[in-house]
Amino acid sequence: MDGARPHATLFIPPPVSLELDELRREFDPVFAAQMGLHATLTYPEETPDPVLLAERLDELGRWSGPLPLRLTEVALYDWYTGGVHIRVEDPAGAYLGARAQLLAPPFDAHAVELAVPHVTIVHPRTSNRTADAWAELKGARLDVDILIERVALIAFDGVGWPASRMVELTGNPW
Repeated sequence: MDGARPHATLFIPPPVSLELDELRREFDPVFAAQMGLHATLTYPEETPDPVLLAERLDELGRWSGPLPLRLTEVALYDWYTGGVHIRVEDPAGAYLGARAQLLAPPFDAHAVELAVPHVTIVHPRTSNRTADAWAELKGARLDVDILIERVALIAFDGVGWPASRMVELTGNPW
């Protein structure tokens, strides 16, 4: 990952991902082609040392069981920046707990609670179809529980976001 800016990422499992990917392919085919449906766990600006992040992901895999999350309502980022996403609830505190583990010092530990988990359907950098997607999806709810069983370490390679590491969450349940 030399020069790469890695993200710790939670790929949404099937069958939910298959249904939602249809929407992404319709409204944001570029982003859909670049990477699978996901919620970001850590961002590169939070974790400037990719080696330490990879080590911490391995630790997370040993102590954390799968992360229970709930996909809820379709929402708009904001009209000026664009983008449509699905809100993600963290009923067991697993998302925040995993972020706390990964972002402990020397990373930016105060950023743990700043992230708002979400699943992007339309990204403003790769699509100008926010208005179309919002017109079709406004008011829609999923209210579906999912279980994330692995965390991926990904970075943009100029074409897509391949995983350089996939960590199974084999520890205690939340």
